[in-house]
Amino acid sequence: GGNAVRLVVMTSGTIEGESGVGKEVLARATQSGGSVVMDKSPISETSWFAVIADPDGNHIGLYEGTTEAS
Repeated sequence: GGNAVRLVVMTSGTIEGESGVGKEVLARATQSGGSVVMDKSPISETSWFAVIADPDGNHIGLYEGTTEAS
């Protein structure tokens, strides 16, 4: 018994607009049997967050960003 993580999403690089890595990660999550609970949402001009769920319904928060603009 016990819990097991079945969803693995690997990424590298930076977020660049709506077609950036963030959208790729969300697509890979659903392709792996998970779901998008909260779509990519901006926190500031340089950061975003989203929430996905693994196939068992466990929520996973995603964040990428910096504390200041480049």
